[in-house]
Order: sequence, then C-alpha cells, then structure tokens
Amino acid sequence: MTPTISFSYRPDYTSLNYSFNKSIVSTATVPYPVISSRYSIFEQGVYGGPTGQRQAGLNFSLSNTVEAKVRRKSTDTAQTDKKITLLQDLTLGTFYNFAADSLKLSPISITGHTSFFHDRLSLSFGAQFNPYSELIVDSVSNGLLVRTARTINRYSLQDGHFPTLTSFNISAGISLNPQTFRPQQKTPNTMQGMNAQQAQRLSYINGDPDAYVDFNVPYNISLNYAFSYSNSYISTSNTNTLSITGDLALTKNWKIAASTNYDFRVQQFASATQFTINRNLHCWSLSASWIPFGYYKSYNVTLRANSSILQDLKLTKKTDYTTSQYFTQ
Repeated sequence: MTPTISFSYRPDYTSLNYSFNKSIVSTATVPYPVISSRYSIFEQGVYGGPTGQRQAGLNFSLSNTVEAKVRRKSTDTAQTDKKITLLQDLTLGTFYNFAADSLKLSPISITGHTSFFHDRLSLSFGAQFNPYSELIVDSVSNGLLVRTARTINRYSLQDGHFPTLTSFNISAGISLNPQTFRPQQKTPNTMQGMNAQQAQRLSYINGDPDAYVDFNVPYNISLNYAFSYSNSYISTSNTNTLSITGDLALTKNWKIAASTNYDFRVQQFASATQFTINRNLHCWSLSASWIPFGYYKSYNVTLRANSSILQDLKLTKKTDYTTSQYFTQ
C-alpha cells in the first residue's frame, strides 16, 4: 500500500477588489428572489482565473495493488508459488478543508483498474461516497410538491449509516483480432531503421488515424461496455451501453467496417450506427460511409491520395445531417 499526503492552500479571491471580481444578477426567477453571483474577469483568459473561497487542507490517497498466490501443485522444490495480480491499482482518496466552516470532508472516491487474459481485456471502475447525512425537505411551489435534499454537517456514521453511494461507474473493453489468440511478443521500435519519408508517413497516420486503413489485418472487433449510476437522494439514474466496432477484409483491396452502440436501458441501437466500405486503389483510397437512421442520417464518399505529401488532395461528396427532416421540420 502506498499512502500519499499533501497540503494545499488557496487564498480567498472572492474578497478582492471589484475591478477584478464582478457581479451578475439573474432575473429569470422573478418574482422569486433574485440570484446574484460573482465571477472573475480572468475566468475565460488563457491561464484561467482564480475561483472559490479560502481553502487550506490535506489531500489524502491510498493506492494498493491486490495480488494472490497459487500454491505449487507438486512437492518439487524447483517450482515456486505462482503470483496472480487481481487488481493492478485500487486507490482511495479524499480531501479535508480546515478553512471551511462546515462540510470540511470532501466526498470519498474509490477508483481501480485491472486486466485479464494477458492484458487483452481491460476493466476499470470508480465510485464516490458522501460522508455526510442528507436532510430531505418537502415544499410546495405553485401548488406542486417539491422535494429537495440538503447535506447537513453531520457524518452519516454518527447516525449509524455507512457513507452513501452517490455515483458508480464501470467499463470494460476488449479487441479481437488474429493477434489476440497468438502469444504476445515484444513490440519492436517502429521508428528505428526508418528513412525520413517513412517517418513522415507514420507521423501522418498517427495524426489522422481515420484516414488510414490497414488492409493487412483480416478482421478486428472491438467491444466496449460502460455502466454508470448516480444517486441524488431524490432520484436515481443510470446508463448501460455496449459499443461495437468491427472491420473485415473481404479481399486484398476491399474492407468493410461497422460501428454501433446499443443502449440496454431503452433497448435500442443508437442513432450513430455507421457502415463503411474502403477500397485500396494503390496510390489512392476510396471510402464510403453511411449512417442509415437517426438524427445523424447521412452519407460521405471520399477519394484521397495515400501520399502524406498530398494529404490535402481529396474529393468529397456528402450530405449534411443538419438538412435532414429532424432539423428542418
């Protein structure tokens, strides 16, 4: 376990001269009380502006690697116990502000990540807990019952409750291709032994990966799953999606690709589902993409030169999704 403790201090910039801090008044709530807030004239500047009141506190985090050992199966002394990594990182962190008049302890965050199958399947997660109790307040506005939650300066443990989970997320991803089922080899340094033209070509590919299609890879399928949960004490919400991206080389010079997202909560595919066809024309590349339905319904056909020197030489025919019926009605 690796603990980390640091101290940070920030002056109260809100009390500076009004030439640096100005007030803005919102009349959107009239005839209800007018809302007034202050802002710094440097907020939208290059280096940003000072924010917040005085702060002086401790940042604390605790990082841990969770491992296990598997006992050797035989009594052969030449064999050793096998060590297995369960979690590559598990970190807990929070902040305590001594300068605050109340609610000095910030929400407690927990993050972690690990991988399986020789780093082919990655998994990451995170959660946040509110250490204070919440007071539910009911009020009537325009004849309607309005319920709000207010954090009070009392730890939930004092009331016999564990800190409340306010948010949680988990994501996992894996890529399936011919290399997935082969023993991993050390990746060579691709920059060694390159001439200036090859290095320039690689730099162009890294700068615009969508403009390059590797026809030497017969297939590739990427699966990415994401789940998130939030709790506002009044209501809860969650997202639950699966992203699928894949491509298949039909011949040496033809490749098709598709990408989509499926929302398990609403049980339907996302409107950004896209199909693409790529054709290698030696010195040129032809690609045609199509979004068949949804708000972004459109197509795009592009003919471009493969040479990095002529990267701006291309011919495009496309439809703008903003001209579809969803935006013109």
